[in-house]
Amino acid sequence: MSREDFRLHHPGPLLCLGLLAALAGSSPQVMLLATYFLELSLLETEAAGWEPGSSVQPSLYSPAELRPLEPCMARAALRGPAPGPADIFLKYRQPQRQGTSLAAARLLCRPQPEPP
Repeated sequence: MSREDFRLHHPGPLLCLGLLAALAGSSPQVMLLATYFLELSLLETEAAGWEPGSSVQPSLYSPAELRPLEPCMARAALRGPAPGPADIFLKYRQPQRQGTSLAAARLLCRPQPEPP
């Protein structure tokens, strides 16, 4: 008698991000930045309540769909040294991660044009 050996796993956020990045044809730098914000979002209560799209098929989010998360992510990236965010900031500041957290902080500190 033989049996099947199935191992089912819940796809985590990093796997979903990787699938969306591949779908979008994202560069490695964009993937690093997205992974940085993903890790920051895991510590944010406001981000945990965000409902992703209901499509069964992977699809890219429009800027309008992501806009409600922008203030939350900007606060998380610019927050002072708190245990969780500081550790993530330091992790992504390393040369092997191309100083992604420093680049994100520089981008977020620039004045941004108002969306139409």
